[in-house]
Amino acid sequence: MKAKLAVSIVGLVLLGTPHSAHADDSAICKFLTTPSKEHTPRPGMFIMYKDRANPIQINGGPVEYAYDARIYFIYGNGAGGILRAAQETSWHIKTESVERATRSTVVADETLVARPLYNNTKCSPNWPVAAFPFFPVFATLDTYLDHHPPKGDKRKPNTSLTSFFHFEVEDPRRPGTCVRTDSEAAVGDLWHAYGFDALPNTPELRGRVEQFHGKKAPGPQRAGYSSEFVIIPEKQAVCLPFTVPMPTQSTLLSQIFTVFRESVARNQASQWHPDISYIVIQQAPNISRFRTQISWTHKK
Repeated sequence: MKAKLAVSIVGLVLLGTPHSAHADDSAICKFLTTPSKEHTPRPGMFIMYKDRANPIQINGGPVEYAYDARIYFIYGNGAGGILRAAQETSWHIKTESVERATRSTVVADETLVARPLYNNTKCSPNWPVAAFPFFPVFATLDTYLDHHPPKGDKRKPNTSLTSFFHFEVEDPRRPGTCVRTDSEAAVGDLWHAYGFDALPNTPELRGRVEQFHGKKAPGPQRAGYSSEFVIIPEKQAVCLPFTVPMPTQSTLLSQIFTVFRESVARNQASQWHPDISYIVIQQAPNISRFRTQISWTHKK
């Protein structure tokens, strides 16, 4: 894996502006989960475009890709209604995106890692959770893999990402007990929980591809990865906002001048043509897990 230059923490490229929860997340989640003349609350996945007044439900068919949109997943209660958190809960969302091999020009070598700043939680009542100066960040795939390697991995774990990305959360199975989101006892196998289904079969990662997948990497090349956490307060509807998938291939410019990393990503995304994004949503600790995908269309 090519070396990263001029980063603030080894393996992490910090973006140039502080990141908190998306400015409209609370309002959009309230709209999606509260009965009104405009909307009947229902489970499912929705996308909010900048030029539209209300979010659109993704019903399994293709939707138009826009890098500046935002996705919202409304978790169902199994009876057609919306799940409400009996107590404070934590959720993890990871995505892998691909382009058609015939036109793919992007091969991911980084992961977009994001978690908003939460002023306090039950397990951190007096100290902000995710008090990381810049979110999201772009972590090299090596760094991301090393923060939750599979069993038997001989590489030394990389704690630079672990220390900032993971946190303590109340265990729904034992109210009043706090567990870390990277506790194997609470979450299960960490690679299964936070790792990806397929890695790029590149010269830099070939040894790791064989380690994780055997001699043949499954599936098409990945052009983008993301990994995000969301905390849902007690008694609130489980509405999970997350970033629209973006290409996560670094450039020489983004490696040297890390302040431009987000600008590089947005420029790539404006010309990017992903076909499918595979999505895994999991409660942490590991209680509920859901797989889905989005098929994308593009403006002519």
